Amino acid sequence: MRRNQKPLLLLIMSICLLGPIGYVFANPSSQSDLATIQKHAYTFLRYVEEGRLDAAEASLSHVENIAEVTEIATQAGPYSLDQLIREARFTLMDKSASEEEVFHRAITVVLYVDALDKDEEQLWEVWKEELEHYIGSATASKSGVTNESLRYVYQLYERILPAMFISLDRDVANEVVAQQHSILNAIAETPSEERSLLLGTYQERLASIEAEEGQLFTDAADFLWIIWTIGGVIFLTLLYVGWRKYKGEKQIAAKTREHDS
Repeated sequence: MRRNQKPLLLLIMSICLLGPIGYVFANPSSQSDLATIQKHAYTFLRYVEEGRLDAAEASLSHVENIAEVTEIATQAGPYSLDQLIREARFTLMDKSASEEEVFHRAITVVLYVDALDKDEEQLWEVWKEELEHYIGSATASKSGVTNESLRYVYQLYERILPAMFISLDRDVANEVVAQQHSILNAIAETPSEERSLLLGTYQERLASIEAEEGQLFTDAADFLWIIWTIGGVIFLTLLYVGWRKYKGEKQIAAKTREHDS
């Protein structure tokens, strides 16, 4: 029986060790698909900056096509890559859209795609620092915080929020959403010194927000699925070993009775 149990125990150990490793290598968002989609996203942004909008649209289509056949375009809070791509394409096709509007939609897509790789430094954090710096300049202005300044602040929030929902705890990301909404409300109100106080508070909170460190498994549900699968295999294997042992003991007992008789 020991000879039969040894291969089974080795099988259990192999499943426990190779299961999670196999998942990581099979997960498209952590391997070549993600690298490819990021490459096309960065190329898309470069073409936008160069004013080559036809080439930019082609690169955006590559991003969209790869996302459609992989699990990359997952929902991140109220945002999804598919939604961001549609908005960027609509702006590209809009002849009346300004260069700033086209760039705004393009960088939002790129920041989202960049944030999918949690093992690397997050590009949205650079734009968060730009937001903090601009808030500091706006609040220090002698003319006060104007509606134009608030609109640009709102736009900067709009750029980084989709990526933040990927990189941050949901509660923290929703807190930033609440900040953005209050900026919109402030635009509709009469300018006052309270704007500077409000933005100053937000600047301090933004400075304390950092991307969470990357994890081996990109989705907790997938990790739990692996644990349950491995646990099930181990249970069935041990059940089989127990049955074989029980059957063997019965055979030995039967042969013993035959020998005694």
